[in-house]
Amino acid sequence: MKNINNVIDILKESELEKLKKYNKNNLSNIFLDILEYEMTSFSYDKDIDYLIKLFDVLPEYLTVNNNKAKSYDKLKLIHQKMRTYLVQKPGFIEKNNHNYILLKILIYKVEFIQMSILYDYCDKYEGSIYELFDYIIFDFKNISVFNDALNRFPYLVNYFDKNDKNLIVSV
Repeated sequence: MKNINNVIDILKESELEKLKKYNKNNLSNIFLDILEYEMTSFSYDKDIDYLIKLFDVLPEYLTVNNNKAKSYDKLKLIHQKMRTYLVQKPGFIEKNNHNYILLKILIYKVEFIQMSILYDYCDKYEGSIYELFDYIIFDFKNISVFNDALNRFPYLVNYFDKNDKNLIVSV
């Protein structure tokens, strides 16, 4: 638990260089434990902004994880919890609530990472969803895989790039 709290503090303080002192495989498991904890104790009033930083560095650590299948399963459960919180909002949570918006962003990020693991893209990871779709369509050359991905990860279907263009249309 001490390591988890230390990593949370590092993420909250944006001192990511301090993460280098941890074993990468252990750190990927710590990241997943943090996500699991935060989604188990989620509240629309809780400060979870640091999770954006966690998702920014998580793919790098998942590439060296010894058990990608277990990581994928854990991410799948986290993804389900996130979607449940988004759909089953308690009371009168507005759609402009900070954590509601943040949860939508986190769902997109977890779907992207799940998709990277599922289609063995982690070692080619460049942080670009466009590159991932390009890889699936043009390198993997299997449109049924692409269609399957869109069915499994619905938030990616509605992803828009910086120019407000639908990513699927762009690819």
